[in-house]
Amino acid sequence: GVEGGVSVRAYFDDVIVYASEARCSDVDARSHLHDFAMAVEDERPDVLMLDCGFASNPRTITPAFIKDLRQRIGCRVVCLMRDCLNDNVAIAEEWITVADTLVVGDPKAAIYSDKYRDLHSTVLTLPTIPTERALYHGDEAPRDLPLTFIGSVFHPSRPMVLSALLTADVAFEAVFGDQRRDRTSTKEGYVDFLRRSRATLNVSVHSETERLVTARVWQSIACGTVLVEQENAGTASFFVP
Repeated sequence: GVEGGVSVRAYFDDVIVYASEARCSDVDARSHLHDFAMAVEDERPDVLMLDCGFASNPRTITPAFIKDLRQRIGCRVVCLMRDCLNDNVAIAEEWITVADTLVVGDPKAAIYSDKYRDLHSTVLTLPTIPTERALYHGDEAPRDLPLTFIGSVFHPSRPMVLSALLTADVAFEAVFGDQRRDRTSTKEGYVDFLRRSRATLNVSVHSETERLVTARVWQSIACGTVLVEQENAGTASFFVP
C-alpha cells in the first residue's frame, strides 16, 4: 500500500526468517528463498527493509544472500533488530556487514557499547511508536481494569515479578498463556485491553545488567495508560528535555 506518499510492500514468510518455527524440507526452503528473491527483483524497491533479529542459516536469508540480491537490483538495505542485547549482538554484527543502516529500538542497545564504536555511524535508534491513530486514540474507553500485564512469561525475569504482584495485596491482573490468546487474539482486542487498564506493567529487565525498551512502552503511552516498569535509562532518555 501507500503510506505517507511512500509505496510500501510487506513480505511475510517465516520459512526464510525463523526457520525453526516453520517445518519443511530443504527443497521447500530453497523454493521459498527463490520466491522471495523473485518478488524483490520484480518490485525493485529503492530500500529493502529486513527483520534481522535471528541467526541466519542456509535455510534462511543470510547476509551473503542479501548482498547478492542488492547487487542485482541496486537498492539500499535497512536491517531491523528490535531487541539488541549482549546475548545476540553478534547477530547485529553479522547483518550490519550488508546494511546501509541498522535500526534498533533502544538507545542503550548493546551495539552502542564502546566495543562496537566503529559501527555506531551505521546504527539508528527509532522508537516503535504506534501509527494507527484511530485504533489507539478512538472513543474514550472505560478505565475498568487495574494495573495489568499482558504478554508471554518465557523470560525468567517476568514470572518473578508477576508472582510477587499476584501474591501481594494490590489490584493486579496478569494475562498470559491461553487467556492471552482468548482475550487478545486480535490487535483490536489487545489495544482495547491496554486502553481499559489504569496502569500497564512492562518488565524491562532482561539480564542482571540489561534493560530493554520494548514496543509495549510506546503502546501503553499511546493508549494513555500509566507505564510501570523497572528503572530503565533507555526509556528515560526519550523524555529528557
